[in-house]
Amino acid sequence: AAGAAPVRVLADTQPPENVCVGRDGTRFTLRTPGGVRHLHTPLVGRHQAMNTAVALAMLEAAGAPYAAAARDAETMLSHVSIPGRFQQFGDIIVDVAHNPAGTAALCHTIELLHLPRPLTVLLTVLRDKDWRGMMELLSQHADRIVLTAPPSVPADRAWVLDEAAAFAHERGWNVVVERDFDRALELVREGAATTLITGSFHTVGDAMARLPLCSPAA
Repeated sequence: AAGAAPVRVLADTQPPENVCVGRDGTRFTLRTPGGVRHLHTPLVGRHQAMNTAVALAMLEAAGAPYAAAARDAETMLSHVSIPGRFQQFGDIIVDVAHNPAGTAALCHTIELLHLPRPLTVLLTVLRDKDWRGMMELLSQHADRIVLTAPPSVPADRAWVLDEAAAFAHERGWNVVVERDFDRALELVREGAATTLITGSFHTVGDAMARLPLCSPAA
């Protein structure tokens, strides 16, 4: 549009390089007009490097006073936190992935971190989401999946547990159905080296309200 600022395609001109994902976050190199920067974000996942690059470019384009935050990114990024986005509490991980794209990013992060096994998953997906696609992805990494129903899910959006269980059993996955959410939280942690709670904001929110999750693991 007339008067619009120039368009920058970061994926082509300034993609993050040397991306390294660990349990303490994501490290990467970013080439900017001001020089090469070595950055670290506490957010975990390869995609968080590009997310950070986009956020910094937006701050720079916005001008004063926002550009100052971009110039001090090394300090500012240390304070970044997004509750529920691959948030770690000891051997428990919560992630609000609620569609196949988000679940694919989550599974990629699981692969990179080589998390202790067995890895068990507590899963609830809203009825109007592609829960089949999400289960297909998670089944490739989970040793056991516990299907449940968080109490905060509206009745008209709750998935049909028996339908989800039948889908899983047809494919030979190790799946357990526990309709009582509190019992499901206990069951999913039994014998698990790593527990992943995911599938919706309701799943994660209801779990975090019940579990003694204090400070994220380093």
